[in-house]
Amino acid sequence: MHTADNNYAFSALAAVEGLRLDAEQAAVLRGGLQSGFLARCMHPVTVEDLAESTALDRSRVEHLCRALRAIDVLHEEFGHYRLAPFYAALVTGGADGYALDVLNGSAVRQQLFTDLFASAGSAAFWSLGHAEQRALAASVSVDPFTSHGRTVMTSLIEGNPAWHEAFSTGARYLEFGCGLSGAMLAAAAMYPALSGVGIDISADLINVARARAVALGLSDRIDFIVADAAVYTYPHPFDVVLWSQFFFSSASRPAVLANARAQLRPGGLLIAPVLIPAEQPETIRSALDTLLVRSWEVPPMTSAELEFEVAAAGFVDITVHRNRFGTMLLARRPSLVGRDERGSSVR
Repeated sequence: MHTADNNYAFSALAAVEGLRLDAEQAAVLRGGLQSGFLARCMHPVTVEDLAESTALDRSRVEHLCRALRAIDVLHEEFGHYRLAPFYAALVTGGADGYALDVLNGSAVRQQLFTDLFASAGSAAFWSLGHAEQRALAASVSVDPFTSHGRTVMTSLIEGNPAWHEAFSTGARYLEFGCGLSGAMLAAAAMYPALSGVGIDISADLINVARARAVALGLSDRIDFIVADAAVYTYPHPFDVVLWSQFFFSSASRPAVLANARAQLRPGGLLIAPVLIPAEQPETIRSALDTLLVRSWEVPPMTSAELEFEVAAAGFVDITVHRNRFGTMLLARRPSLVGRDERGSSVR
């Protein structure tokens, strides 16, 4: 092998080593969160105390603590271990549950990315196993049981005056592709006049959402139905429809948007999260998100592309709102003037 080839090989192997370390650090953090190990380190604790409370071998606990210290998750002082301030804030702020959801979802995504190099490719989202569906759904939602989840939803909703006004005044809310319904349930907890229906094609995800609603005391206002978003109907119109559009394939989208319009009252609000917030140079994150959703036959739309799609479906007053927690598109079903909407007299 030539010297130049050797240099390239060593550089490539160094890059692979860096990726390996990142993945393994994430696995250690995931285990610490999932097991409750890190929560036991909120206050200074000895190896012996941790071994007793976790029922793990003392030697293993010692090496777990050393590994967590090496990746700056734990600090050590005078024979005691304690969460580093950065991670202590994660736990006390209630964001540790979402951090675990992100890491669990990442583990599923990693396997799906690997599978894309096989001839069969990645399975469509709805053909994945229940555990994989749950992990992916949780990783793109919020935890309605935590202050962090409510903070995220507060920021998203209050940053959009039309959204905030609708929910504050007792909107009837329909969600297409509700999944585990973290956003819907967090919003219902924040807005006591809000009522709604969550629709999803996965019975497993709907069962989890129903159980969450019961646990949160919201089952009298929030209902969940296993149904196809393209054909679901209700005898009374809704004020707001939220469409989790990055789980819907190209083939399904026209019918789902048409049904969202049909289920809304005139002037009602359509809300959709944006996968790729802006037209900008491709990043690692956007490239990976694009790769994954395309494998599910979902178009990875920018905000401008989603605006065009929603406008073509007959929605008006389209705006895009961005903040640190996400980018949301808002649009309205045209209001009626005098005649039936099919009479084309709209504003």
